[in-house]
This record gives sequence, structure tokens and C-alpha cells, in this order.
Amino acid sequence: MIGAVVDEVLKEMENAANEGTKAADVYMDTETGLLMCGKCHTKKQKKISFLGVERVVGCLCQCAAEEMEREREKHREEEELLHIRQMKSAGLQDSTFFDYTFANCDETHLCAQYARRYVGHFAEFQKNG
Repeated sequence: MIGAVVDEVLKEMENAANEGTKAADVYMDTETGLLMCGKCHTKKQKKISFLGVERVVGCLCQCAAEEMEREREKHREEEELLHIRQMKSAGLQDSTFFDYTFANCDETHLCAQYARRYVGHFAEFQKNG
């Protein structure tokens, strides 16, 4: 009973995986009987043995794997930019802070002097970490 269910599930997975491989840029390798990518000429299918039965399943060819990796990298960069934007907005929670500049500052205040000194050496601090 369980073997039949597993067999049926594997067939459905195989059919679903092979659904996208029937494009015009795919051809059959006469030696292996497996589908090959017409662009990069690498396998789009492979043979596996599962529960004693050899099956042909879909896999990513080299160009599809590279495309997927590019998409992952693009997504990672977008996530990083989103994180940076969130950190910036969390750092300045009150919009009145955006108006705090040296032009609007009381230069006689001790904090203003510390701030000027900090800004004056900021490039050095940034360079030295």
C-alpha cells in the first residue's frame, strides 16, 4: 500500500519536473536517453535509484543553475538594501533630528564643540575603524 503511494507521488513529481523541460531548446541525448539543454548542452535529467527502482528525474542544467544563483544573489542584495533602509529609519526615529545641523546649533554649547571635534576627525575614525 505505502509502496504504491510512494510510487504514485514519485511519478507525479517526475511529471511535474519534466513539464518545463519540453521546450524547443531541449534535445534527447541518444547515448543516455536523457534530456539535454540546447543552450549549455548539460543534462536536464538524471537517473536515480529509489526504493530499488531506477527513475529519470528532472534537474537543473548548468545555465539554469547559474540563472538561479544570479536570482538568489539579486534577492540577497535586495534583502540587504531593505535591511539597511530599516536600520536607517530605526536610527532616526524622530523626524526633528533631520533638522539638527551645525547651522542651527548653539556653538557655545559644550556638546556642539564635541560634535564639531567628532565630525572633524570622522574620516580618520572611519579609516581606523
